[in-house]
Amino acid sequence: MLRNTLLILTTLMLSYTACADLESCLLANRQFNPQAPEICEKALRLPETTVDEKSMIYVTHASYLIALNKFSEAEHNLDVAFNSNPKMLENGTFRYNWLRIKGVFFFTKEDFIKAIPFFKGSKEIAEIMKNTKKMAISYNDLGATYLELHDYSQALQWLQKSLEIYKLDQDNSLISTSLANIAEVYLITENYPKAFENFNHAEKILQSQIQPNGHDNEKHERPLAKIYVSQANLFGILDQYQESISKLQEALNLYRKIGVKGEEIKVLNALGLVYLQQSKIDQSLQFLLQAQKLENALESQDNIELKLNLTHAYMFAKDWKKAESMALEGLKQSRNKKEQVSEASFLEALANIYQNINKFEESLEKLKSLQQLNKEIHKKRYNLSHAQLFNEIENTNEQRKLLALERQQTLDKLKNNNQRVYLSMLSIFLLFIVAFLIFLLIRKKRTKKEILSDKLIHSEQLAILSIKKEKIEQLFYGMDCRLICFDSTGIIHYKSPQEHQLNTNENNKMQESYSDIWTLIFPFLIESERITKDLMLNNNSIWIHQMAYLDDILVCLILEDNKQDSKELNCMANIRKYSELMRELSQFYMHSRNFPIENSDKLNQVIETLKMINSNSVSIPVKTEANFKTDLKRLLVDLMITCQDTWHTTTGKSNLELAEDSGFWLVSIEDGQLRTRTMNKYSTIKTIPNNPRWRQVVKTAHYILSNCDLKSIQRKNLNEKVEAIKKHIKRRAIS
Repeated sequence: MLRNTLLILTTLMLSYTACADLESCLLANRQFNPQAPEICEKALRLPETTVDEKSMIYVTHASYLIALNKFSEAEHNLDVAFNSNPKMLENGTFRYNWLRIKGVFFFTKEDFIKAIPFFKGSKEIAEIMKNTKKMAISYNDLGATYLELHDYSQALQWLQKSLEIYKLDQDNSLISTSLANIAEVYLITENYPKAFENFNHAEKILQSQIQPNGHDNEKHERPLAKIYVSQANLFGILDQYQESISKLQEALNLYRKIGVKGEEIKVLNALGLVYLQQSKIDQSLQFLLQAQKLENALESQDNIELKLNLTHAYMFAKDWKKAESMALEGLKQSRNKKEQVSEASFLEALANIYQNINKFEESLEKLKSLQQLNKEIHKKRYNLSHAQLFNEIENTNEQRKLLALERQQTLDKLKNNNQRVYLSMLSIFLLFIVAFLIFLLIRKKRTKKEILSDKLIHSEQLAILSIKKEKIEQLFYGMDCRLICFDSTGIIHYKSPQEHQLNTNENNKMQESYSDIWTLIFPFLIESERITKDLMLNNNSIWIHQMAYLDDILVCLILEDNKQDSKELNCMANIRKYSELMRELSQFYMHSRNFPIENSDKLNQVIETLKMINSNSVSIPVKTEANFKTDLKRLLVDLMITCQDTWHTTTGKSNLELAEDSGFWLVSIEDGQLRTRTMNKYSTIKTIPNNPRWRQVVKTAHYILSNCDLKSIQRKNLNEKVEAIKKHIKRRAIS
């Protein structure tokens, strides 16, 4: 309705004072006279036609061409009118008309973004001229354009301003049109009470203008019929089908009375759709077939929506042959008109039809075409949104042509003294900017150097605290059995040569490489971080042993048979012996400090053995007192909270991503969601384990220090907390 209103106003708004030949051309353009091109061409050739009058002819004829969708010719006329007579820009009426027709040109081409600046320009001219009629037309233009751009708040604002002017002029015809347009906005924004209110108000105004046996009723009956159709749509949205049918019948009677066949087809189609929504197939087909028959009797009628509704009606009636024929016809027509949304609807209908008649290959083909078309539609919508900014820039360039003369005059009035002052101030400002940039560059280099040095230190610390694959390989060297070594976070640190041959996947995650084994072990690691006793899983084919003195490495031994003298049993015995040896050596080391000096030579062999063991991979158990444990827990919780807070601040990522990225913490699945229960335990004093794994927390801090871009205060804070924990551990070890 808004588009029709815009085109009607375009034909009425052009008014000039000129000679009779010029008036003949203008009148022919306004009345869409087929002979308008010849009449205007004749007026242009007359010797007495002035340059100003020629510009008027070009503009008015452009509006005629726009109505006929002859856009290239219309654009040429507008350019000629602008370029051939620059002085016409000083004429307010001409400038208003040129801007508005240019806006209508883009609006009719559905390039709504480009239409906005021209409609705004015409609005500003009308406001300067204080011409209320032109102001109302410009407000209505902007409202219609913003409605097409789905900016409903702006559309409502401009349409209401237009309505206020029409009310002052007491123009009932335009008042009813504005009310109907405003109601359409409320309908789209689902404000149904307001939509009803405005539709009903517009209906009453138009009905009051219709006189019994009046000769001029048609100009009121046509918009009244449109309002009936809009009211029917509103009732249909609210599932009030009887009221919707009643309004459509009233609209149908009016269109038949005034003989508007094209609109009659649309109403019959709407009636068929209402009955189709109620699953009343016979009544629906009755109206849809009437519409089709009427459409076939007219020239250049190709109602795609009618064909789509007929397709759905035949599908409901299970008349698959007619449904297929109608859908194929609609698909061809949609492709010819390049209406992708309608094309998608017909493709979907054909896929369902072929599926019901067991033509599954054809159905699959249509579904594939539908999927590809939907991608194109989404891409087109994205490109349209993405291009809005660039279109606005192009529109600004168009407006620059209108402001070129004014800008040039302003530039000529600038004095040389002002220019020198401006240049001096600019030079001082640039010097200040350069000095500031040099200062920032020097500080950035110094900071970068400090950060690189700090990252190197923490990378080395992280490497020291990490398990070394080479040392584990040395431990299990020569064992002729299949085994895997991994930690509680699921990271694999070692695979035996036999296991490498059987599984070529080099991924280092248990969850991905050995999902079956991980599924069996995982439940035992949820509540605690230690497996206190060896496990036999999967019908005694998998043996799990946790080596606490090798940074809690889990050894998974895969048993190939149940023979008493199998090689796997020897491997199991050797692994147990190593764990027992480490435990005894640690206890022996604790008590050796109480040996008399004269017996120290008896400890040489033990000392040499201890030197061969990596102190970082052997945890020496010591007697811990309550205050030591409490202080350690507090330090660890403080460091963990700081780590999490620093991680969130610098990366914007969650605790789950910290656990996954660092690989130091177990990630479990609970209630279908990934959680970090183990890491969360180290965030509060109440939940931290009695024997906390302080290395895991320190590793996390080193990971953040070596992988995140931290501020100096953040880096200093983390370093101090890490050093506090290390000093606490060292102080306890030597006490």
